[in-house]
Amino acid sequence: MRRKEKEQIVNELKEKFKQNENIIFVDFKGISVAQSNELRRRMRENNSYFKVIKNRLMKKALESMDNKIISIFRGPTAIVYNNHDPVKLAKALISFSNENNILRIKGGLLRGKFIEENKIKEIANLPSKETLMVKFAFLMASPLINMLQLLKTPIMNFGILLQQLRDKK
Repeated sequence: MRRKEKEQIVNELKEKFKQNENIIFVDFKGISVAQSNELRRRMRENNSYFKVIKNRLMKKALESMDNKIISIFRGPTAIVYNNHDPVKLAKALISFSNENNILRIKGGLLRGKFIEENKIKEIANLPSKETLMVKFAFLMASPLINMLQLLKTPIMNFGILLQQLRDKK
């Protein structure tokens, strides 16, 4: 590769790192072409991407970052990224990794901050964004529902009392 091509790739990487809030770095040693294609397909289903890039170029693109992130670039490294949902990204990657016993997560960037492998696994165990939104909506509505039932109970009891009095006569 020529110097201009390398500079162009580094600039593209810097732009990807700015545009995408969720980036995971993986060791892909031993992955076959078929497995690589399968991983790319799964990532596309989640609006995510898998890309293999030379460590030197990634280091150059991330040179302004923390030294912790630079230290993970040993051995073959690829990036998996998206800009919308870190949970879906982590779940898809962990799922593929568990099924094939091939990928090893090295670390990642979440909103520009370095996160370690164990944190990515914790993120993968979180419920999806939609599930969290439903739970939140239920929690917000729950006090209103309880208050409505509380207000409705005396009126209902009064109605039952009137019904019993009518039946008694």
